[in-house]
Amino acid sequence: MTTTFEKLIQIVGDGFFSQGFNALGALGGDDALNYLLLQSQDPARTSATVSALAEIGTQPAIDRLLELAGDSSEYMRAQVYTALADSGWPGSVSFLFNAYATETSMYAKSTSVNAMSVALRKAQ
Repeated sequence: MTTTFEKLIQIVGDGFFSQGFNALGALGGDDALNYLLLQSQDPARTSATVSALAEIGTQPAIDRLLELAGDSSEYMRAQVYTALADSGWPGSVSFLFNAYATETSMYAKSTSVNAMSVALRKAQ
């Protein structure tokens, strides 16, 4: 019998990366986390894994998002800021204040402020 995890891997294999990764994030568990961490190392798939890692929200997933927050792409950093806020990670508010203070891209800086309001709501 095929497991849900295996079925979702097949969906990713069929080329539905974002959809499959998001479903794996919703599924959660060690298998999904390890697969997403592996896929996040592929530059062509990194962006598609960000929200799924936030959905899982475990420390290894957050650690990977924090690594990606240092990416050279302002769009990747902005995506990570939003994901960290969505994750409910307790350190997200402080991290986002720091991102706002140090961010050089106006786009990513603006996103950090928007993400901060989400993180503050989740922190209450």
